[in-house]
Amino acid sequence: MEGKGLRLVFGVHDRGREFYESAKRLGLEGVVGKRLSSRYAPGRRTPDWKKIKILNRQDCVVLGWTPGQRGRSDSFGALLLGAYANGDLRWIGQVGTGFTDRMLADLRERLRAIETDRPPIGDPELARVKGAHWVRPELVCEVEFLQITSAFKLRAPSFKGLRPDKVAEDAVLEPAAAPEPSSGKRRSGATAKAPQTKETSRRRAKPQATKSAPSPATREARSRRG
Repeated sequence: MEGKGLRLVFGVHDRGREFYESAKRLGLEGVVGKRLSSRYAPGRRTPDWKKIKILNRQDCVVLGWTPGQRGRSDSFGALLLGAYANGDLRWIGQVGTGFTDRMLADLRERLRAIETDRPPIGDPELARVKGAHWVRPELVCEVEFLQITSAFKLRAPSFKGLRPDKVAEDAVLEPAAAPEPSSGKRRSGATAKAPQTKETSRRRAKPQATKSAPSPATREARSRRG
């Protein structure tokens, strides 16, 4: 069953939890559930279909923050986050949702106490974040997110709280936060080549014309004409 924007790959009955865990191990974004007794209602939403997102959690180091706007102009807009990968602290994105008013007030005071005048890591892209304020990499927080992109940035993160029980070095990029698999599309201007062996070299070589020695019958016919 296929339609515009939908391809049904696989379905199971009565084993939803197992199906969910299998999808999580495969690094998928989520699963779709449907009430068995329901009918398909084209063109409208119904409570009989559910999109169930697969969420991950990650401890992050706060690297700085961006200015708040509108209702949060007296606070911050988003926290700039980092995590350790292969022993190096790297920028993995920012989180701007999941905060309560109490969290915003508490974090504002904590951030001001550790503010510094330069980025805590040497990432040129991070240094170009407009209006960013920097802090010493001491605060650790926990975020919930969908995936980490191929550029090592959090996708759809949400703030869950501070982790005062942890230090910055504990914020190691989790194995579950592996980047999304590539789409398999070639980059512009790039070409893919298969390994070349002696056999493929012989097959690809341009055929060359050769002259064979004349047969005895051909030689005799030629001598008669001559």
